[in-house]
Amino acid sequence: MGLGRNEKLHLSCAYEGHEGDCPKECSKCAISIKTDGDIALASNRLNDAIRQYKKALFVDPKFAEAWCNLANAYGMKSEYHNALSAFNKALAIDPQYGKAMFGKAVTLRNLGKLDAAMALANEILELYDDPNVVNFKTGLKKAGVKDTAGVYSLQKAIDTMTDKAYEIIVQNNLLDKDGQIHTIRAIDSKDDFSSRIFAFCKKRYSSLGNEKVWSESILASFYGSAYVALQYYINPNELANIDPFDYLSNNVNLEELDRNTERLLGIRGDDNQSEKVWNIVYSFVKASTPILEGVEPASDLDSAIRDASESAYVMGMLFAMRHHDQEEVKSKRSALDNALEKLAASTKEYNYTPPERSAMCYSIRVPDEVPLYFRCDGCSQGTSIEVYDYGGSEKKIIDQYKSIASEFTKLGYPATVKCYCNQCANRYFPSRNRYTTNNFVFSVSRPDCEKPINSFPQTHSFNDFQYKIALAFLRGADTLTKLSEATDTKLGADAYLEHVHNVLGNVVSRIDGNSK
Repeated sequence: MGLGRNEKLHLSCAYEGHEGDCPKECSKCAISIKTDGDIALASNRLNDAIRQYKKALFVDPKFAEAWCNLANAYGMKSEYHNALSAFNKALAIDPQYGKAMFGKAVTLRNLGKLDAAMALANEILELYDDPNVVNFKTGLKKAGVKDTAGVYSLQKAIDTMTDKAYEIIVQNNLLDKDGQIHTIRAIDSKDDFSSRIFAFCKKRYSSLGNEKVWSESILASFYGSAYVALQYYINPNELANIDPFDYLSNNVNLEELDRNTERLLGIRGDDNQSEKVWNIVYSFVKASTPILEGVEPASDLDSAIRDASESAYVMGMLFAMRHHDQEEVKSKRSALDNALEKLAASTKEYNYTPPERSAMCYSIRVPDEVPLYFRCDGCSQGTSIEVYDYGGSEKKIIDQYKSIASEFTKLGYPATVKCYCNQCANRYFPSRNRYTTNNFVFSVSRPDCEKPINSFPQTHSFNDFQYKIALAFLRGADTLTKLSEATDTKLGADAYLEHVHNVLGNVVSRIDGNSK
């Protein structure tokens, strides 16, 4: 793909193609001055080129391309120390600027620093696939320079394999919600487990060669960990104070761990799902094998293999944990869908009919307003708003909403309350009523949704009516009659359904299977 660079770190002309609109004079434009230097360089007027590049850099010292071209001009004059300094300036701006990296490698060679040139060439090829760099390496090898690209110290091998494992974990969404790696502490004995797995594989597969031993150790650690983790969720007591390896040795054929694991995952016989799991661990095996092959002969290779097996152990456990989480979400969603369906169906058995409304004239005293102080969740400023005075309860509005939110959270439906000043409230949750402002926002999420399914702006008083109905439903009141009894209310069927719908998501569409 050639020698690239980070374009965000380089100057570019916003007026290219319509330079006449540029407000700057060319004599004061770093890009224009650099271009004059390029013309001089192409004509082999090296001193003129150097002069122009220096002028461009005086205008903008962060001009990486000008530093790189200045270095090339110095190199063409055989002023290699000046060239090296200029290349370093370019790389200080963009450390992965391919042309500057290669130019520096050539300069190092010209200065007689052949090992450093080889090391930098290898670094370049880790970033870019460029035939000129490959040919450059070939020339260094012919000159007797040792190529250390495929040689790893023990620590470098371990670090590289660990980084690869983490990359696979991230790619397959195996991290926890907080972006961290957490394993099941009760069965997290990866050091001992991996060591014993490796010892087993070394004994069982030694006649088949090193690669077979390494790959089988990694595979068995992955599938063994996944199996034990899944078994733990089924029956935690069964694994109390039992080493995972001992459990596997006594209960599972170690050479058939993949099949046993697939059975617990419920994907046995599903080639697509099995392939998906296999690819996770196989990609790690494929990445680890050449690294293990390149470990320095004097190093403790066994410790590198055990470390790779430990990484696979963690990957297997994380996979099992995410699978368990997903199954729990499916179970909760299925339970919710069934309850919603039952609630909607119960309209046929619900006989209450709301009384007809009749027009009448009456007056009521509007409560006085008192200040309520809090810190805005939008702008972080301390603020106050006027709320209705109900004899002291107005002071507890925020706490009352937060108390209701905690009830939803306990039931597995995370809920939050946000408080906004008038300015932020009008910005984020403008009210349709010019007489009220939505200063409090109550948000609810379902277990099957990462984002809140609904946010309910509230006014200056506390009203938990619809939340009480939704909470009663979640606690088992899955028919309209039960809802009426649990909440001590008398509403029409449509009203109950609407309140549940408002809080937990669309009832009808979820029953019909239209909601995602």
